[in-house]
Amino acid sequence: MSIPSTVIYFTAYDRIKYRLGYDEHDTSTCHVPVAAGILARALAVVLFNPLELLRTKMQSSRLSYFQLKEAIKISIGNNGLVFVMKGLGPSLLRDIPFSAIYWFGYEFTKSYQMRHYHTTDVNLILTFASGAVCGSTRLLFCGETRKCDCAFPVGCSADPAI
Repeated sequence: MSIPSTVIYFTAYDRIKYRLGYDEHDTSTCHVPVAAGILARALAVVLFNPLELLRTKMQSSRLSYFQLKEAIKISIGNNGLVFVMKGLGPSLLRDIPFSAIYWFGYEFTKSYQMRHYHTTDVNLILTFASGAVCGSTRLLFCGETRKCDCAFPVGCSADPAI
């Protein structure tokens, strides 16, 4: 599920970024990557959170597909469709700050390098350097990003219902 989620996330980021008027050569649009990163990540998390929940439940309880189907029926009967968004809050709290900081830093670093080296072309080295710097910097601000995943554990009971 990480590949489809990443494809949607990156595609949505680029589309939103340019729809909001981002321009690499215009420093007045430096805030746009923050908004685009937040919106794109929120979209990807909301779309894939139910699938992640089901995958986690299936792996934690070693359920067959039939048992998983029955657990979903029981959960819908008990809680309605709200159960598919279980854990959405912690996922958003984990991913949104990362996206905001990462995309701002990435685009800022990339545009700075483009101005510094007087180029309009984005190459692999420039992209890699921007990503590495921002990924490392993100750790200073967000720390370990997997800590809140266990705030709402799935599959800790003997009941197969989610």
